[in-house]
Amino acid sequence: MAGIGSPCSPPGEYEVRAEAEGFRSLARTAVVRVGSTTTVNIQLPLGILRQVVEAIDVLPDISHDSYSIDGVVSRFEIENLPLNGREFLQLSVLEPGVMAAPMAGFLTRQFDVSVLGASPDRTRVTMDGGAIHNALGGGVPQNFSQEVVQEFQLSSVNFDLSTGLTGSGAINVVTRSGGNDYHGAGLFFFRDHNLAAYPALERDPSNPDPFFARRQAGFHLSGPIKRDGLFFFANFEDNNQDGVVSVQPRTPAFSELGGVFANPFDSTQASGRIDWQASDEHNVFFRYSHDENDGFSPPTGEGRLPSNWAQTSNWA
Repeated sequence: MAGIGSPCSPPGEYEVRAEAEGFRSLARTAVVRVGSTTTVNIQLPLGILRQVVEAIDVLPDISHDSYSIDGVVSRFEIENLPLNGREFLQLSVLEPGVMAAPMAGFLTRQFDVSVLGASPDRTRVTMDGGAIHNALGGGVPQNFSQEVVQEFQLSSVNFDLSTGLTGSGAINVVTRSGGNDYHGAGLFFFRDHNLAAYPALERDPSNPDPFFARRQAGFHLSGPIKRDGLFFFANFEDNNQDGVVSVQPRTPAFSELGGVFANPFDSTQASGRIDWQASDEHNVFFRYSHDENDGFSPPTGEGRLPSNWAQTSNWA
């Protein structure tokens, strides 16, 4: 019986092989997840040394050395599940006790994530080990394309050292890297008011034909700079969104000031990552991510006239 731990390996699928004199060699596949320790227990059958047995259908490993309550959203789920605005944090709702909602108003973050009913401002978010949440105002001031994310771990109770200090839940994000093969993809998403239902399936009398159009285009490219040693991953995404907001003052004397007003939002996201396989035991990477967005919208609350709206410009 042999146990192999992989607490520092990058997330992904690995093949583990074990050999011993007088026993048949055994190969098993192990999946390393972000923020967790993967243990592979191998029992070698008696036999000839050169005969290899490959274990394919095996039960998922149970973590006996961890007491935390957490879950991992994989790359497969990020690629295949529907997302509102391509914001990957929306998939946090796949874990029990977690709520995620679009962030209304003039703040730069697109989604808020609340864990076990706590304030979303207390949720700690890290990417590749570095904090990206706002320590003073809460939330994530920098947005990222879903193309950048390899997987992310969401912890709710009994945190370990990888989550850092937090008064609520923690989200640990790992970004994608390149490999020995070239990969790339392009995308264009379009959505307008003709493809969406009215809120609560009911028309607003003051805005019977609301206009909305969202156009998202982008690409990602990855591959080797030097095979088996140096790799790159690059991503770019642009979001051009035009909408309207209906404002109707509750005081009859100011009813003439109401109307339908433009509510635009534009954003550009770009990321680049270089990975260096220094040795079998050491990996080094450098990542640069950029988020730029501009909007004109009402702050949190209802009934405020456009004279109180905020013109925001964010560069992160």
